[in-house]
Amino acid sequence: MSRDLSGLTLFYKNKAITGALPISDDGDSTSNKEQTRAYKPSKMFGQDGSKLDQSFVGEFNVTHFGKTLTTDLPRWSLEEKAAFDQAILDAISEGEQSMLKMAKNFRRRLSSSSKKTVKDVQKSDEEVATRTQGIDGKVRHGAVEESSTSSRQFADADVEGGVIESQLKDDEGHNHQFKLTLGQSDRKSRFYTLRNEGLDSHQIEINVNHPILDGVDISNPDVRKIIQYLCFGYAASEVFADTQDGTILRNKFNNIMSLLSEVGTSEDEDE
Repeated sequence: MSRDLSGLTLFYKNKAITGALPISDDGDSTSNKEQTRAYKPSKMFGQDGSKLDQSFVGEFNVTHFGKTLTTDLPRWSLEEKAAFDQAILDAISEGEQSMLKMAKNFRRRLSSSSKKTVKDVQKSDEEVATRTQGIDGKVRHGAVEESSTSSRQFADADVEGGVIESQLKDDEGHNHQFKLTLGQSDRKSRFYTLRNEGLDSHQIEINVNHPILDGVDISNPDVRKIIQYLCFGYAASEVFADTQDGTILRNKFNNIMSLLSEVGTSEDEDE
């Protein structure tokens, strides 16, 4: 279920006053200024986009509360609203295998997926195995020169999405600023760049035009997120590891990415 389709619909005299989103013919929900999103108490639905946020649907008759003039909310006090939210939370928390626990811990098993999904996953795994095996004999021990001579920073026109900024304080009380950017550089430019601007400012650049990402839907939020997390984690590890070998590992990492991108997959052969 998507987060746009989840949530509670509240009814006043058999008319939905909140949570009524029309569904198009292709199954997607649509919304506009006249439509109000579903009612989602934070204790029940958690953060936007979380598993809880996508797990629950329900309908409630709130006629006895009355409604506001704008007709999009019950006319309840803060105390009544809190009691309503708590009653729902108590109901879905009952029992050892409560609905709340199941929503938090449920993972779809591969066997319960469609045959097409299983086949696609298996094909993807095979392609990764083929590509990683394809650099057999090409990886050299020891430090390598930079796999790319490009060092220009992304211009505004090259940046995809926004710049993610994080302020991290280390255990010694020093503040570190990280800026992570996805952008399009030359295909021969390095995949991952870390620029340390002084001791406490760190610029992370990920080249989404690198051939290692060919065929990857970088516009998919889940794909973007995992790439951002992994590269941020790699950069932060290098910054806080207190070692002089960071540049060596970074160059080797980019070298491996370049070698992998030179190996064809079964998808390439089909073309």
